[in-house]
Formats: sequence, structure tokens, C-alpha cells
Amino acid sequence: MAETASRWRDPRAWGLAVWGAAVAALGFPPTGVWALALVLPAPLWAAALGVSPRRGFLLGWIQGFGFFATLLWWIGRTVAAYGGLPWPAAAGCVGLLAGYLALYPGICGWLCAVLGRRAPAAALATAPLVWTAAEALRGRFLGGFPWGDIPQALWAWPPALALAPWVGTDGIRLAAAALAVGPAWGLARAGRGGTPGAAVLAVPLAAAVGWAALAQRPAPLSPAAATIRVGVVQGNIDQAVKWDKAYRTATLERYERLSRGLRPRPDLIVWPETAVPLYAQDPGPERARIERLARELGAWILFGAPAYERRRGAVEYRNAVFLMAPDGALAGRYDKVHLVPFGEYVPLGRYLPFLKKLVEGAGDFSPGDGVRPLRAPGLAPVGPLICFESIFPSLAAAHAGAGARLLAVVTNDAWFGRTAGPYHHLAFAALRAAETGLSLVRAANTGVSAAFDRRGRMLRATELGTPDAFVAEVPLGSGPPPPQVRVRPWIPPSCLALAGAVVFAILRRPRRPGDPGAPPR
Repeated sequence: MAETASRWRDPRAWGLAVWGAAVAALGFPPTGVWALALVLPAPLWAAALGVSPRRGFLLGWIQGFGFFATLLWWIGRTVAAYGGLPWPAAAGCVGLLAGYLALYPGICGWLCAVLGRRAPAAALATAPLVWTAAEALRGRFLGGFPWGDIPQALWAWPPALALAPWVGTDGIRLAAAALAVGPAWGLARAGRGGTPGAAVLAVPLAAAVGWAALAQRPAPLSPAAATIRVGVVQGNIDQAVKWDKAYRTATLERYERLSRGLRPRPDLIVWPETAVPLYAQDPGPERARIERLARELGAWILFGAPAYERRRGAVEYRNAVFLMAPDGALAGRYDKVHLVPFGEYVPLGRYLPFLKKLVEGAGDFSPGDGVRPLRAPGLAPVGPLICFESIFPSLAAAHAGAGARLLAVVTNDAWFGRTAGPYHHLAFAALRAAETGLSLVRAANTGVSAAFDRRGRMLRATELGTPDAFVAEVPLGSGPPPPQVRVRPWIPPSCLALAGAVVFAILRRPRRPGDPGAPPR
């Protein structure tokens, strides 16, 4: 009991919690002191050297909990406002999520402690590999949730955007973690942990040289064969009335008015996720209004709306985007394939029916049949990403590999309110554009809507919480996608294999007198 109490009284534990919270609050959008994110893991790695593996895991978990609880506090507001939960229960949801996500830095702290007892220098050299693999696992396991990944904080930093088409977000994460070895070495030498030799500084030096070399050599992109004028419309429809039939006409009128005001006249108009709050696949007066608007403006209209499929005697509901041609005909539909857990479906809801009561506002959507760009004669192939899908590099890469020449993100971030959430979400769009070498337009119901060029640089953006619309002329992609589409998937497993080889070699080596933690002669 006394030992447990002393662990929690250790100032290093509280310091790591404060450090994680500070990086989450200041290093990520909208504050954006991105340099903090570059050294996020350094204090943890330094503190984990020379402590027991159990203690190393606890230190990593504590830093992770402080980081994720601060980064994701706005989820509590969302589930309280729209899930019907009282604030204590909503705060508990944030705590549970943060506690789960903190397991991943906990694993890194544990392994750093395991190796640090025998070979502190090898522990620091291996730490970036473990961090990269663990974060990749976090972005995939149980559906994946890569929110808070280091590259997200670097979304507007030119060297990170320049590296993205070469190695993707996994490569950016590896390079950033390797740079963090330098400050971790300095903290370890100054603190009470192990004493790694200066040779480990070769890791951040190599990362800096490699990053600079690739950033100075822009990834080859095929010349843009053409440009397209895209109108992005931000309706700013209050989530509280979005699905109220009494406001349906007013909602469509606002989108019509904003679309008619676009200048110069666009080739393609993009409305946000579920901008049309009805089943647009069924003919009716509301869809007829959109048909008339497309004919009047002579433009393609890409808009979000719910959809359904009848399969095996049952109805499956989809979160979809529809493409309407300038002649008013429906030219295509894309159904969201990566759904939001507890937002669009309830995991294990059939076996755990009480979960439905915790997420009363959650829908019961089914995933689409696969990633595929929307194609129609007279329009370049468009790769839609619906809301949550934009945080996953593999989906954007799949669109690029399937021939998309433009990415279109449609989202409804009204759930997040006026918090950091919409800005966090926006950051992923820049990374998706830079990784794929495709221009990207983003239509968000309440903002932030934006347009990015093929290098991930922001061209236009709206303010949060206002009705707005703009036209951006962006280049269309052509030719094969950048190297990262082929390279990125191999980075996490390669890091895991290399780290495993180092761990195996160190742990099977007999301890020698003079090794850290070895018994004396």
C-alpha cells in the first residue's frame, strides 16, 4: 500500500500528466505550437529509463491520460448535448476513452523501462520504432482512432507536408519520434534515470538529415492536366433543428441561396454531410428543388444525404453522398464505409443492448460496399470522404489508387460545437491532400470548410459557425499516386520487426558486470 502511494506521489508522474495536457492544449490546432508535439514522447522515455517495467508502463499511461483527456474533452460536451447523458456520465465517457488510448504510450514506457535496465542507449534508439508501431496500431485496432497523432499537429508545417508524399503520416511520425530522442537523451543525462551514451544522438541526427533531404526534394507529381472550379457551401445549420421536418424547407433554401451566390460560376458545388436531411434517392419535391438548381446553375452538385438499401428482406441505412449532374439526373452515390462507433452504429449492440441507452442519439447505419471514386461523363473522378473517413490515410490512398483526381471531404462538425474539435478534424484534410498529391475540398456544415492544393497547402478557409460559401480553382491530379501510397503500409510492420529484433538481442544477452542494473562481481 505504501509503495503504491509513493508511486502516485512521485513528481515525475504528475509532471508527465501536466506535460501531456500542455502538449494537447497548446501543440494541436487551433493553438498550433507544433514544436511541442515534436518532443511529446521525450520526457516519458527519459523517465522510463532505470525504473521497473511496471513503473514505466504507469508513467506512460499517466502521460497519455493527461494528453488524451485534454485533447478530447469536447467529446463529453457532444455526448451530453446530443446523447442525453448527464455531465458526470459524459465526463466518464471521456475518461474511459482517454484511459484506453493511454494504453499505447503505456506500452512504450513499459518497453523503454525493460530495455533501459540493460542498455539505455538501445532503449532510446528503439523507442521511436515502438512509438511508431504503437500509434499505427491505435489507428487501426477496434476500428482505429488516430486522433492526437503527432503528424496531426504538423498539418500546416511545410517540412511535414513536403515529407508526406514520400512516406505518409507513418513516416512523419517515425521521423518526429526519432528527433525526440535528442531531448530525451538530454533529460536522461540530467535526471535520475539511466545514462545513455552520446552515440544514440546518431538517431535524431540521421532523422534530421533524412527529413531535410526529402523535404528539399519535392515528391514528383504528374503535371496537372486541367483545373476545376469548385464551389464549397457551408450552411451552418443548427444540429438541434437539422432533422426537424419543419426546418427542411428553410435548410434547402439556405443552400440554394448560398449556391446561387457563388462567383465565378463553379463546375462542381459541394455541400456538407447530410446537408439534405431526407432520402434523396426517392423522387419528391425536395429533390426536385436540387434538380432545378443544378439545371439553373449548369453545375454538378455533390451533397450529403441519408440513403437506404433493401437486402434479404431487411432495410440497411447508409450515410451517403449523391452526385447530381447539370441536367438534374442523379449520376452516382457513395456510401460511407468507415462508420463512427457509438455515433453511427453501436458496437456489439445486439449482445449488449444496454449500450443503446448510453447513446440514445446514435444512428443505426451500415457500412458501404467499398471505396470507389464517383465517375460520370464530363466530370473528373471525385474521391469522397465522409466525415470520420478523412482521418484515415488508407481510405484517401484507396481513392487515389482507384483513379480519383480530386478528393472531396463532406462533414458535419456541428456535433463538436465551438471547441477545438473542428480544427483538429480540419488538420487531417491537409495531410490527405499532401499524401495523395490530390487537391482536396472540404465542406463542413458549421465549419471549418476549406480547399487545399496538391501539396496540402490551404488555399481558402471559412470561419467557424457562420453561413459561408466560396469558389476555389484547384488543379486536378493525374498519373500515378506519390511514393507513400506504396511505402507507408510497410513502415509500421518494419518498425515492429526491427524493434522486436533489438529487444530479442538485448534480452537474450547475458548481463555483464558494468551493465546498467547488473549485479556487481
